[in-house]
Amino acid sequence: KDLEGFFISKIMAEESDRYDGILMTIVQQSGGIDGFFDATFGFLRRKTDFFTNQKMAEEMIVKHSRVQFGKYEEVKKKEEEEKKKKEERKKAQQQKA
Repeated sequence: KDLEGFFISKIMAEESDRYDGILMTIVQQSGGIDGFFDATFGFLRRKTDFFTNQKMAEEMIVKHSRVQFGKYEEVKKKEEEEKKKKEERKKAQQQKA
């Protein structure tokens, strides 16, 4: 079961890492996160119909932000649990010694 979780996590990581190089370049060349969003929304304004319906565009931004906040919280929770388990194992080993 742990192995299955590993492979699923690896596939998900590969999917989410797919554009990291391109996106990091945009962040760096645009001067940071604020510039990245300005460049991204500028692109959407010039090259797509994203801004033709303001309400729908804002809802989409909020929806995807919430998804990513949820994923962030999930990862942080797992990291904290792993840290706690590691500390407990270390304590148990010290008590044995």
